[in-house]
Amino acid sequence: MVWENLVLSCQHCNQSRSYHVIIPDDLETEDELIEFLQNQPTSRAGKLNAFPTEDGVWALGPGDDLTVEKPLILNPVDTDPGDHLDWVLLQGASTVRARNGSPVGEATRKILGLNRRWLEEDRRIHLLEMREDRNDIIDTINNWLTANDQNEKERWKAQADRAIDRLVRRTTDEKPFAGMARAFLALVQEEVLEMQQQ
Repeated sequence: MVWENLVLSCQHCNQSRSYHVIIPDDLETEDELIEFLQNQPTSRAGKLNAFPTEDGVWALGPGDDLTVEKPLILNPVDTDPGDHLDWVLLQGASTVRARNGSPVGEATRKILGLNRRWLEEDRRIHLLEMREDRNDIIDTINNWLTANDQNEKERWKAQADRAIDRLVRRTTDEKPFAGMARAFLALVQEEVLEMQQQ
C-alpha cells in the first residue's frame, strides 16, 4: 500500500463484471456491428485484482524494486498508449486493438474491456462528429483549391482553417478520446497533403 504501487482507473475498468457486451475489433461494416449487437453476447471484463506481468514476477514486499515488474496493463502516465494500442477508425465500430500484436495492448484492451458496448458507442459518436469535421475540411479545401477569384480563395481558406481548428481542439489532453482524435487527425493531415500535391 504505497503511492508508487497505485494507479487510478475508472470504476468500470477497475471492477470485474460479467455482463459487459464487448465489441469485436474486427467488424468491417455497420451491418456486421448491427448483427453482433442483435445477439448481445456478454463477457467478463474489468481489472479487479488482475495484475498480470510479462514474466510472472511481481514486487511483493515493501522493499522490493518496482522497476523489475513488467506489467501488462499499461499506465498512461508513464507509457504512451499509442505505443501499444491502435484505434479502428474507418470500420463499422470504433474499437481499440493491440498495435503490432503488443502483449501490453492486448492485455489492457481485454482486461479493462476497452471495447465494451457503452464505451464503444460513446467513441463512435465522437468519431462521427470528427468525420463531419473531416468532410468540412475536405470540401472547403477543394473549394479553396479550385476557386478562381482571390477573394473567394481567401474566404474558402478561412473556412478550411476554422474546420481544421475545430478538429485540432478535439486532440487536446483534456478532451474525451483525445488519443483517438489525434490518430484521426493524422489520417486527415495525410489526406490534405495528398490533395495539395495533386
